[in-house]
Amino acid sequence: MKIKTIFIACLFDVIVVTTILGALIYFSTKEILRTNLIMQGKNEVASLIRIQAKSHIPSEVFTESDITKTQNIFGSFFKEIDTGEILRIKVWDKNARIIAANDPSIVGSAFPDNKSFQEAIKGKVTVDIKAPIEPENIKEKGYAQLMEIYVPITSASGEIVGIIETYTKLDNLNNYIKTIQMELLGKIAITVVVFLILL
Repeated sequence: MKIKTIFIACLFDVIVVTTILGALIYFSTKEILRTNLIMQGKNEVASLIRIQAKSHIPSEVFTESDITKTQNIFGSFFKEIDTGEILRIKVWDKNARIIAANDPSIVGSAFPDNKSFQEAIKGKVTVDIKAPIEPENIKEKGYAQLMEIYVPITSASGEIVGIIETYTKLDNLNNYIKTIQMELLGKIAITVVVFLILL
């Protein structure tokens, strides 16, 4: 009787430990999975922007003083990078001035204190994930999350000539991530149950 009681107590401990381990594996893997998929999305958008900019935009356009001219030149470029996921596009020159955008009302404005721009002008692709909130993202209301990406654009000589910024909606990606996470949870749960049955 005593052996049976010890066995049941040990079995209970194993069940608890196995369940906790399964939960820990799920929650740690879940975050790694989300981070990797977000990074993959960022890299795809940045790569698309760089390839299309190289094909359609001469680097001297970033130093053009005629805002109307730059807006017209970038108009066709905006169509090339429009994947349906990109909601807003801004083109910055080296002086933190917006020289083209798919929202013409902000063209000509300068934002030298923009931290993401300051990082990007040093050569780093920067990403900020945010929920659309007033007043900055009022036009993007209706989406749960946005990925704001700043991509440095270089000339043939490798000099950074400007920044292209996009707001990409994350709703579809987040739904995909949730689906993958649920599949992961199901696999871990099945593994734990099978292990306990075998035990």
